[in-house]
Amino acid sequence: MDARSFERSLEEGLLKALGERLALLPVPTDSAAFLAALKRRKSEEGSKALAGSIGLQVPELEAFETVVSGRVRHPEADKEGRIALYRLLSWGETIAERAGLSQPTPAMTGEEGQVLSLKRVRAVELILRSLIAETHQGQDALIAYLGDRVPQETLQKWSKAAEKGNILSGTTFSELASLFIGKEEFPRYAKLFQDDAYLRLLRDKRETIREYLEDIRRVRNVVAHHKQLSDVQTELLDLYYQDLVTPIQHAKDQGRITTDPKKFLDISKEELTAYFNAVREDIQAVRDDLGQLRGEVREGFAELKDSATRSEEKLGDIQQTLRTSWLSRKMVIAYAAVGIVVVVLGFVYQHYTHRPFTVTIHTHGPKGPTDHILSNKGKVLLKATDFQAEAPINERGEAVFTQVPSNLIDLPVQLDVEAMGEAYVPIDPAAKYTLQRDAQVAFPIHLSGSERLRGIVRDLATGAPVPDAQVRIKTVIASTDATGRFDLAIPLELREPFQDVEVTCKGYAYYQDKQVPLQGDGEMEVMLEPTH
Repeated sequence: MDARSFERSLEEGLLKALGERLALLPVPTDSAAFLAALKRRKSEEGSKALAGSIGLQVPELEAFETVVSGRVRHPEADKEGRIALYRLLSWGETIAERAGLSQPTPAMTGEEGQVLSLKRVRAVELILRSLIAETHQGQDALIAYLGDRVPQETLQKWSKAAEKGNILSGTTFSELASLFIGKEEFPRYAKLFQDDAYLRLLRDKRETIREYLEDIRRVRNVVAHHKQLSDVQTELLDLYYQDLVTPIQHAKDQGRITTDPKKFLDISKEELTAYFNAVREDIQAVRDDLGQLRGEVREGFAELKDSATRSEEKLGDIQQTLRTSWLSRKMVIAYAAVGIVVVVLGFVYQHYTHRPFTVTIHTHGPKGPTDHILSNKGKVLLKATDFQAEAPINERGEAVFTQVPSNLIDLPVQLDVEAMGEAYVPIDPAAKYTLQRDAQVAFPIHLSGSERLRGIVRDLATGAPVPDAQVRIKTVIASTDATGRFDLAIPLELREPFQDVEVTCKGYAYYQDKQVPLQGDGEMEVMLEPTH
């Protein structure tokens, strides 16, 4: 069996196992049919029940659907098609492990393949470090730049963990990736990836790189937990590495940068082992940070105890010196007790007013505080002149920031939002917000692009565009043109982050997709099933 046939058999085996678990009839044998059946079942059962049946959470189900859609968009055997295929197979491994499904598994990768994959994981990290340092023209300029944008506690933590002369070696992989693909940072590197032959999995190259780096981070975690990589993981890592690093290597060969990706693969097994031991030490460092926090609390109480002890010693000196009557001694004791109280209250006041504080940012949609358009997804970014932080959004739409410096109380700060590649933005990007200790700040956001839905309708059997199909959201209807495309404008009073979409066309089965997310300039792809 050739490689293409083998990969196709893996895909068919995964779809068959999932189809049987979900009772999809007929059992789909290709991604387009599987996606259509999956969407039908989701509209019937709802996302929560469907996700639970294959061991996923609702956000994971959405991510899985996105991966399946990517495979439908890239069904060929080219580079993008193989990346889409192995992303699907990788999710298949996750689902198989959680839901107890049987999945065709290729033979284990040999030692040489495992070692090469691990070298590439390390190389990606070192390449990012080198590119960031080169762009900022050295360590001193980089540290100065970070000092204006990163909280001092974070910078100190990096410096403490870093190798001498390499501040970025003290970051976690996630922190390093954020320094590369952040909204403000990535334009510095975008010119390296202008070649349209690379990073075409998604429409946006920055988001494509984000997906790659997130999967590479997961590979690091697998190795850090003493697990061997699967064949799917090693193949996917190889595809990611070639697609991400080749443009960087071209830039080096053309003399546009000095960072040379090739040199980072030249490493012995002993050095490679030491690198992944350091990854495991990073995990231990999290526990050390918690221990340090507990130590700071203990030191605070120790200072309080010392103050009380000093006051008691002062009381003894007063009693010894005065040697007064019983009444005088009683008054001295009373005054000394007052002094102790004053010392304690003074310490408590200083500790309270100068201690870091907690603030809750409540995200909500245009309709007001009860319009919870984000739940357990995304994060809020808090930015001030000398402080930046981010916090995940919980199920109530809240992002809780702890350890905010006390000097930010009553000062204006800026808020931003990121939601896993979805185009959520502040309703007023220029707005400033005032923070109070243990208070809640209302932060109105909306999904950019919720004012319209664009897409294309195709024939599920042939993939051909379907003209004259009627696409409906609530009371608004748009028809597809000769190329199967539609552009549905949504009035203000009907706008929602998620919409139920219905599609009808003569000769095709009725189509409905509930709670479709409207994501910026993204397009929806609808596959209609012929009825004849």
